[in-house]
Amino acid sequence: MPGFSHPSVDDLRFQVVQFEKSVKDYIQSKSGSLPSKNLNQLVNHELKKYPLHTKFPEIWEKFLIEASDLKEHRNKILHSDFEDYTPNVPDLFERFNAANKMLYPFRICSANRERFKPIKWHKNSLELFIDDNRYILEPADLNNLIIELHPASRGKVHFIKGRLVTGKVLDYRYEKITYFIEDYPEFALTDDESATLGDLLSSLIGQHAYS
Repeated sequence: MPGFSHPSVDDLRFQVVQFEKSVKDYIQSKSGSLPSKNLNQLVNHELKKYPLHTKFPEIWEKFLIEASDLKEHRNKILHSDFEDYTPNVPDLFERFNAANKMLYPFRICSANRERFKPIKWHKNSLELFIDDNRYILEPADLNNLIIELHPASRGKVHFIKGRLVTGKVLDYRYEKITYFIEDYPEFALTDDESATLGDLLSSLIGQHAYS
């Protein structure tokens, strides 16, 4: 599985690309309109107008300093400006990932569930179809998959039990995550579809536990 034990360069590049979108989406969610300024202006001037935790201003002040530094890394990475600059991939991945999660606005997930049907329990094993591929997953497998589907915990499964599961951004537009489940075909989902599948699986497990 690609980049299983540590974030890859492609993982970092996805977080870097996502950073500008996260900044714009956050400002739009606070101001009500999509900003048209460039990232430098947004980070240095616009973000400070919309603090996330008004009762704890020091948190936002610290984040603004971090965002400004990440902006410089983002420009070098996207423009492949590696003269006298070697990015620390694991460290920057965690920093960009944390910044993106902090800015991630609440939104309604509207993905279609039809890609994930039919679904049936066989005792404690869940039979699930994704794009006509059949997956039969034990509780530990499902737990690993649910963790990997969530952006806040993606890449943090330790696989004490169950099949190996990992999600990687492999498409050049950085719009979908490709998921690999040990012994099964991979499948690609958008963020909305990942959230929908995660919610669906959590709901099914909850219903099954009390049935």
